[in-house]
Amino acid sequence: MVDYFLRHKVISWMVVLLLSVGGVMSFFGLGQLEFPEFTIRNAVVVTQYPGATPQQVEEEVTLPLEKAIQQIPNLKRVSSVNSSGLSQITLELESKVRADEMQQYWDLLRRKINDAQSSLPPGSSASIVNDDFGDVFGLLYNLSGQGYSPHDLEDQADLLQRELTLVEGVKKVTIVGARSEQVIVALDRDRMQALNISPDQLANLLNAQNVIGNAGRIRQNGLSLELQPSGEFTSVRDLEQLVVGRPGNGGLVHLGDIAR
Repeated sequence: MVDYFLRHKVISWMVVLLLSVGGVMSFFGLGQLEFPEFTIRNAVVVTQYPGATPQQVEEEVTLPLEKAIQQIPNLKRVSSVNSSGLSQITLELESKVRADEMQQYWDLLRRKINDAQSSLPPGSSASIVNDDFGDVFGLLYNLSGQGYSPHDLEDQADLLQRELTLVEGVKKVTIVGARSEQVIVALDRDRMQALNISPDQLANLLNAQNVIGNAGRIRQNGLSLELQPSGEFTSVRDLEQLVVGRPGNGGLVHLGDIAR
């Protein structure tokens, strides 16, 4: 082989030239990402079963789900952790599964889990499949503002999230730390007992009032008008007028708005 290249110098130089050009092109084509992508072939299936012992969780929740998971092809390993009221199943795919095929496998996993929900006990919750282990948080921003309420900051964060999602190269934008809105209703138990009103009656009244229902349509002069009953609460004042009545009459409850 060496003699052949020594006798044919032109071919030898052509091979060297081709290898040199290919090496230079390969060098400049190498990825130079600050946070390079990597493939994680793991997923976790979490199912809550409140009040159950670890043995009950394993027998009634984990085993049926594992049987459904084992139907997935190219499955490398399945392990589970059963604790009081909680089932956690971890699965790993074979290394031959390519990165562009991962989403198909996770979609198949979710279908298998959904099909197995009918065999779970009534007290168990719907299973949650988490396959986002490959996400890399490249940048973390903190949003603050003097004189802005938490709700105003959340609105600005939503606006920034929509704008940043459109930036090329951004895969996902997640907001954390947002405060949930809630209304605390403190009952006057002495007066409710005197009026023979139970907390369940008040809770049923609130649930029945704060709903959006379909009242149908009316056709008038060729137009179709949709009727929308105004039963939804739009402010704490609406809720207070429902359960207390007119302001200043003593009332049965005290409302505290800590949402905003």
